[in-house]
Amino acid sequence: MIIIPFDRRIDWSRPPVMTILLIAINVLVFFIVQSGEDKALDRAYDFYMDSGLSKIEYPVYKEYLQQQTPERSFYGKDINGWWQLQHDYGFIERLQAGEIITPSSPDFTEWRRIRERFDELMTKVVFIEYGFKTAQPTLLTFFTHMFLHGGIGHLLGNMFFLFAVGFMVEAALGKIAFLSLYLLSGIGSAAFYLLLSPDSLVPGVGASGAISGLMGMYASLYWFRRIRFFYFLFFYFDYITIPAIALLPLWIGSEIFQIIIHADSNINFLAHLGGLLSGAALGMAAKRFISSLDMSFYDDRKKEELFVTRLSRADALCQRLEFKQALPLLKQLNKEDADHPAVLYRLHQCTRLMPEGDDYHRYSRKVLLLQDQDQQTHHWVRDTFKHYLKHAMPKPHLDRRLVTILARRFIREGEFEDAEFLAGLLIRDPTADKDIIDVLERLANMLEKNGEGQKSLQYRMEMTKMLGTGN
Repeated sequence: MIIIPFDRRIDWSRPPVMTILLIAINVLVFFIVQSGEDKALDRAYDFYMDSGLSKIEYPVYKEYLQQQTPERSFYGKDINGWWQLQHDYGFIERLQAGEIITPSSPDFTEWRRIRERFDELMTKVVFIEYGFKTAQPTLLTFFTHMFLHGGIGHLLGNMFFLFAVGFMVEAALGKIAFLSLYLLSGIGSAAFYLLLSPDSLVPGVGASGAISGLMGMYASLYWFRRIRFFYFLFFYFDYITIPAIALLPLWIGSEIFQIIIHADSNINFLAHLGGLLSGAALGMAAKRFISSLDMSFYDDRKKEELFVTRLSRADALCQRLEFKQALPLLKQLNKEDADHPAVLYRLHQCTRLMPEGDDYHRYSRKVLLLQDQDQQTHHWVRDTFKHYLKHAMPKPHLDRRLVTILARRFIREGEFEDAEFLAGLLIRDPTADKDIIDVLERLANMLEKNGEGQKSLQYRMEMTKMLGTGN
């Protein structure tokens, strides 16, 4: 069963930097650092078979199995048997201690020489050298195993889950805490595997333990918030909305089930389970001790949904021409999200039918003062300006700041008729200042570029007159 949260889009104004960085590191390690390891593994295997090492070790290994674990069988003289021998901790430990092929054996010296060369070749295989082996744990491999993968499918699957869960956890924790807890989850995953399977020489690799930690963190961080999840069960898939914490026992149960029915699988379900438990514990600790924890990433979505619902209710009232009922609702939305364009547009539309009211003047002014320069906003400002001039009662309230802003907008857009009307209002202002001079200069320049030399000259004369009077 696969269960993935799909409840939130990425906020690219706050990109998930660490999630993307971790994906980039994993991809680069796989395609650069691990790029030659298949050939290195083939060289080691070929050397083992061609050097005669297999003829020495295979017989003693079969004898070892019969004596120690008669229920186990030897996989054969191909690569499967070779892999089985190299990762049988009990046999390798005794072999390296000189208890299997003893110094008194006639081929001991030759075997030791060939074996040392083979061991040297095996160190060139990145995932064997830096994967996490519970029988030989090191501080280095506690970290390095998280960034190694066994194949392109393994890499792509892990990176998909890292991205799907990581950006939501990073949004809550912040960059530094997210990276720290991600790494701790990977370490916790390896430690859990070490605790329950301490004698394995099979190198554990992959980001799945740390990613399982993110899933555990996600559940404990978002707790009882209802999240939309995608699930896939055999051939059936759908979406379901349930509290985030409810996913934790489902994920844990799924891993335990996999451990039971796939005991011999190459997939390390113990590491997954360890990651889930570690991540859940770290998430609980983060809620208690990280003061900068930010859950608005999720909560903002609920606010957006409520905003859309209330806006739709206001739209329904307006469609029924119940503007007086819609107006208080829109004012409340505008108060919560100051001058949201969608709300401001509706407020202005509602008040247009009452041009004598203060609300009509107030919201018309807000529209006229908009600074956005896209064409949609400009058309809205222009239409509002024309309506305001014609219908405002008892008359339009056009102060110098508003006139200056509108004049610059209309000059920039080449709407000289409206610009000249506003310039005329400014010319009549007895307290001319640098803003008025700036508007007149812009208008003169634009008129001159558009072949209106006579008009341009008139405005330049007005500028000279104003400057000459010392205003």
